[in-house]
This record gives sequence, structure tokens and C-alpha cells, in this order.
Amino acid sequence: MDFRYSELVNPNTYETDGLCDGIVLRINKDLKGEIRGAIRCQKDWSMLIEPLHNYKGTLGSPFSFVRVTVPETIDGRLEIISYANEFAFLYDDTIIEDLDEKLESESRRQLVDDFGTEITSREDMKRLSESMTPKGKGIKQIQSQILNEMMAIDRERGLTTMNSWQKFWFGLVTFGMGLTIPDEELDLCKRLGRPSWAALALTNDLYSWEKERDDAARNGSPHVMNAVYVLMGEHSVAEARAKDMCRKTIKDCVAEAVHIVNKIKHDSSISRDLQIYLEAILYSVSGNLVWSKYCPRYNPKETYDNHILSMMAENVKAEYKSHT
Repeated sequence: MDFRYSELVNPNTYETDGLCDGIVLRINKDLKGEIRGAIRCQKDWSMLIEPLHNYKGTLGSPFSFVRVTVPETIDGRLEIISYANEFAFLYDDTIIEDLDEKLESESRRQLVDDFGTEITSREDMKRLSESMTPKGKGIKQIQSQILNEMMAIDRERGLTTMNSWQKFWFGLVTFGMGLTIPDEELDLCKRLGRPSWAALALTNDLYSWEKERDDAARNGSPHVMNAVYVLMGEHSVAEARAKDMCRKTIKDCVAEAVHIVNKIKHDSSISRDLQIYLEAILYSVSGNLVWSKYCPRYNPKETYDNHILSMMAENVKAEYKSHT
């Protein structure tokens, strides 16, 4: 892969707990795009759906999520994929984790169903929102905003992303990097990418465990949608042992993923875009890991740097002026 939009991060500036050996960390050069996208999405969510209180999403210091998980995002695309990704985090936090309290059951079923509905135009998005409750309409309005902005940049890959809520990251990576995986290679893509996806999912569960465990307890839920919880139950082990099991599996998956990428780099039977995509999700693995270790979302003692805080303050000032 040629690197035009990212730079290598000095490995002495972060820790990986030995969980992504063989994968370096890269970061997108755009300092402001992700911050703008995340803040704008939070603002729209608060206005269209419900106010946010003590919410911490994808931003972090010194590593924000999209800059390190899709470091080779093309110039001009970082803000909108950050907006879309922030929406996914908000949806997960506010809707999925607390469905019973947040939405009426009928609207809830409709939202889940509609997330898998094929979108082929802006009219499809508008049609889906017509019969929904106010919160549901707010969610669809934000989705429509994402669709409009993505299609203005890259119609084909924008539609791919909006039809990929079940495989959301695939859509963001291919849109962000301008990649097209041929239809005949999609099954191969899934198979070769499986170790990377497993490492991503388990890393997320490992570092989000405390937050998700505490959120579940606060909401009175006896279950936690997390691999650590599943391992504790299936193997009758304590939390510490389950986390060790998770770490071992992550290491095994990372080793396999690195092996696959090194093996197919010069395989002429595989399209160049698929080769690039598989290498790209390796950087998603290292980026997700490092972000998880340092982000305020999973680490309450971590704070935002002055750059992020100043942009947040500017947004508040702009919002105040618009109402005076």
C-alpha cells in the first residue's frame, strides 16, 4: 500500500499490551476533520433525537478513533465517515443498550428492521422515515444526512456504506479509501479478513468490558453483550481468567491476519483493491487497540486535549449565537 494521507506513529509513544505484534500504528494527517464530524453528529443527535449527558464517543487524545483505524482516508472524506461512525457509537449506546426505556416497542422493531433495508436513493431514505416516531425520524434524518454527504463525494461507495449497517466498518473503510471489492471477491474478502475482524471484535470487548459491565448493572440488566461475559459463563471462570483467554485469542488472530496479508501482497490472482483493503484492516486492528487504551470513553481518567476542547467550545459558541 502507498501511504499518502497518513504518517507512522512513534512506537515509543503508546502501549499495545503485546496484542498487535507485527502491525504498526498510523494516523491520518488531517487534525480537524474527525473532530468536526464527531462534534457535528453529537449536535445533530441532541437536536433531533435526545440530549446527550456525559457522553464520550470516538474522540480521544492523542488518538481519535477514525484517524488511527482508517489512517489512509482520502482527503475530504474524514469528516463524513467520522460523522457516520459517531452516529454508530451513539446508536449503540443510546438505542441498543437500553431499548426498553428509549423507544416504544413498535418503533424499536421498525428501527432494527429498517437498518437492514436496502437504500438506493434519497427517496428511499425519505420513505422509510414517514411512518416513524419522532425519535425514529430523527435517526433517519441523520442517516439521510450521511447518505447525502457521502453520495455528493462518491455515489457508488456511499450507497455501499448505507446498505452495510450489518457490515458497517467494511462500508466506511471502502468509502474512506475509495476502494471497490469486486462482487466475485466478496466471499474471499470475508474469509481472508475473518482473523482481523475477530481481533477487532475481541479487542473492543476486552477494553470496553468495564464500561459495558457497569452500564448493564446501572440499567438493571443481568447480561452483558461482551465476549468476556460469554467466556465467564461458558467456561465457569472469573473475570480475570476470561480476559486472559480473550487476550490469547486476540494474539492468535493477529498473527494469522498478519500472515495472510504478507502472503497475498504479491498474489496477482487477487485484485489490488482487495489487497489494499486487507492491509487496511490490519491498521484498523492496531488503531482500535491503541485508541481503546487511551480514549476517555473507556478510561474515565483520560481527558481531551486543548485542541479538541477548543473546537468543542467553538461549537457551543456558534450554537449560542444561532439562538440569540
